[in-house]
Amino acid sequence: MGLMTFMFLLNIQALAQKSYKSKAGLLIAKAENDYVITSHSFKRVTVSLDYDKAEVEIRFMPEASVEDSTFFRDEPIELKASLSIPSIKTQPHPDQRFFTRGKLHYKNKTYTLHGTGELKHHPGGETYTCTLMLQLKLSKSESLLLPGIGQVIEFLLHQTVLDRDF
Repeated sequence: MGLMTFMFLLNIQALAQKSYKSKAGLLIAKAENDYVITSHSFKRVTVSLDYDKAEVEIRFMPEASVEDSTFFRDEPIELKASLSIPSIKTQPHPDQRFFTRGKLHYKNKTYTLHGTGELKHHPGGETYTCTLMLQLKLSKSESLLLPGIGQVIEFLLHQTVLDRDF
């Protein structure tokens, strides 16, 4: 292997370790529907974590059961949030609590999100070392109505974090 090939492979590996993509995150929306607060979990949620920038990108479809037992399928929802920590660490660390701000894009509209989060380290984890939890609230002045779900109040994310050196 030549030096150029080795340097190219080294750069690819370094870039690969800056972000982590998962399809196993748990995303729940709390919504108001006919004056009742409900929770709805989403399937096929893709979560991308940029370790160096401490950013989270979430993409999912707002699928929901409707009364006639068919499924309603809509445009994807894309959410991007920045965490108020310098980076997402996978080495041992005390629990980190932080604030977050972000944007949600749905049907050519952009919504503002704000919230809190926590990054908990799991000692002894070989592959998954941390759990990332986010509570993202929509701005009170903005209204996101998802058919079959209701008026969304907030999103909750529970995501495992892969060891950066794995």
